[in-house]
Amino acid sequence: MRPWRGRSVSAVIIAFALVASACISQDEGGGPSESEPGTGDNNPQAQREPGGWFDVACSLDPVILRRVKRSTDIRRSPDITFFPRRPHLIGGVVYTGHSGADEYLQRVPLAFFGPGFVRPSGTVSPDREVTVADIAPTIAELIDTPFPSDRPGRVIREALLPRAERNGTPSMVVTVVWDGGGMNVLEQWPDAWPNLKRLTQRGTSVSNATVGSSPSVTPAVHATIGTGTFPQDHGLIDSFVRIRGEIADAWDAEVSPRFLRKPTLADLYDRRAGNVPVIGLIAEHAWHFGMIGQGAHFPGGDKDIAIKISSEGKTGTNPAFYSLPDSAVDVQGLDEAIRTLDSDDGALDSRWLDTPLDDLAKGTPAWSIFQTTITEQVLTNEGFGQDDVPDLFFTNYKQLDLAGHDYNMVNREVRSSLEYTDAELPKLMTILDRVVGRNNWVMVVTADHGQQPSAQSIDAWPIQNSDVAGDLASHFQVERDDLIKQARVTG
Repeated sequence: MRPWRGRSVSAVIIAFALVASACISQDEGGGPSESEPGTGDNNPQAQREPGGWFDVACSLDPVILRRVKRSTDIRRSPDITFFPRRPHLIGGVVYTGHSGADEYLQRVPLAFFGPGFVRPSGTVSPDREVTVADIAPTIAELIDTPFPSDRPGRVIREALLPRAERNGTPSMVVTVVWDGGGMNVLEQWPDAWPNLKRLTQRGTSVSNATVGSSPSVTPAVHATIGTGTFPQDHGLIDSFVRIRGEIADAWDAEVSPRFLRKPTLADLYDRRAGNVPVIGLIAEHAWHFGMIGQGAHFPGGDKDIAIKISSEGKTGTNPAFYSLPDSAVDVQGLDEAIRTLDSDDGALDSRWLDTPLDDLAKGTPAWSIFQTTITEQVLTNEGFGQDDVPDLFFTNYKQLDLAGHDYNMVNREVRSSLEYTDAELPKLMTILDRVVGRNNWVMVVTADHGQQPSAQSIDAWPIQNSDVAGDLASHFQVERDDLIKQARVTG
């Protein structure tokens, strides 16, 4: 067992949330746009001791600080942001997080495929920063619609054929996110994703793509994918945000987009086209709705298809802002997916590896199979790709991330989840060929973050953020709940 000193607050660098803004130049726009009370006069330019927390924080790599700055909003962010001293990490012995600015959490796959629209270039490495904020303007270029010039996202022209060489505009653009499928997970299991490899070889894969902001968490990154701007601007800085002094779910308890400050590409494009395009999303959680946007909450918008899947396999939405089509209600196939998973190892024993399947454990790959079944029903029955107006569809396969949390990325359960997630790619492509037509659609595949390996595998101390919070309270000789409203993985 490691000595007590590994658990102390000294294992992390502590800095006030605005340190990134003070340490690097103000070279990026964005920030709060609505009236919310501040959280105090935590001014990083205030008096400080030489060599103290401010100087230590400013000694961090400017790339790290820039990623933190892009997600920092003093009204919504934690008062304190902390960074583990490497190799130590925030998390438990097995359960670990994925929220941070480090390269291994930030690097993500970013592949484009679409004959007649996407260059068959294989792997490219642009000599500039490429982030998931660049996905939205690249799609905008494909569907020939304006994209706001004041957002940091830029078109990835290395991935697209010149406009004169394209086959017009695609009837449909599909964005697929492998939740938790960052490059360090793919590199951990290099033989577990042959279909994505084939797709990247036939299209264009950007080798140096990153999330671009920290915390690298689901709602923040998916909103970046949807809006083409960073959390400091779109407002969803974490899974939970501070709103008028209280902590709230980023998508509200009622699946409301009211905390999303910027319209997405889908919002802007749909309204500009008179709400004629078919816009849709299927995902496990409302946290993924940031890809599609605000629906009818956006002035002039309509109720786009936005579907989340409950732990019982039931589909739902918030009917005030989105629609749940009949084709996505009471979809059959989960039991069959579970049987497929059960039998794939050669024995019908109600187990996936060592996990019992009796409770429909949502972290098993059966959910990836079932999600494709729902997707097929919706794409087939809701008019996607049936006219000359390009349609947009977004989906997130969550099971890889859930397996990482439950078992850790270095273990075989994550490899299995990756294999099953990868196996859904050719199924989706076959569905698109049938519904939309061959060479008439474009697919973008990416991830929202990497994963932390287990502490033992890298000889690191797993720092519990509850311990950090407790140590802080002890230092100030107060009760924890009197000092801290909520502890997050990074603050």
